[in-house]
Amino acid sequence: MLIPLLARADDITRSVQEALRTRKFYYGEVDGVQGSETTEAVRRFQEKKGFDPTGALDETTLRALGLLPHVGLDASGSERVEQSRDFVDRYLHACQSGSLAAELTFYADRVDYMAEGVQRKADLKTELASYRQSWPERRFELIHCVASPSPSNPDEMIVTFRYQFDVRGDDHKRKGMEDLNIIIRSINGELKIVSIREFQ
Repeated sequence: MLIPLLARADDITRSVQEALRTRKFYYGEVDGVQGSETTEAVRRFQEKKGFDPTGALDETTLRALGLLPHVGLDASGSERVEQSRDFVDRYLHACQSGSLAAELTFYADRVDYMAEGVQRKADLKTELASYRQSWPERRFELIHCVASPSPSNPDEMIVTFRYQFDVRGDDHKRKGMEDLNIIIRSINGELKIVSIREFQ
């Protein structure tokens, strides 16, 4: 069963749990909650397949579970747009998870990040870890997403999306909406974020 585009995060997790249970990697409840038991099952599956065992629901893992169609940025225009939207939804799901490793799988080795310019992934990891420490409780929901092929690079898609956020720390919280503009590039058969900025 392929995950429907823009499926809710718990629907994605439920599909993963079902696929892992069929393959004898997961024995818990199929409840759509990505707890430690589900993450460990994902890691075991990734190890068995020879992937980096991050426990993250990245593109490679979802494809190996048969939950994503095998299309790349050489697909038709509508497929590329749908694939980009699905990518953003999974990215937000990873950002709100408890796993920094899951979030980092969506980035290329070098990223033009916000107003700070091009950063190496290792430096970005430090910044994202600090953000997670300040805002350990995070909830994101995709509201709207528009994607179009890059006019200058056939391996890239330009995606603008609006999401709702609800983030909380020990004694502080923030709620609202934000618009982001990202560039997704196909690198070695996987989609990665090479640029992310606030939409002006």
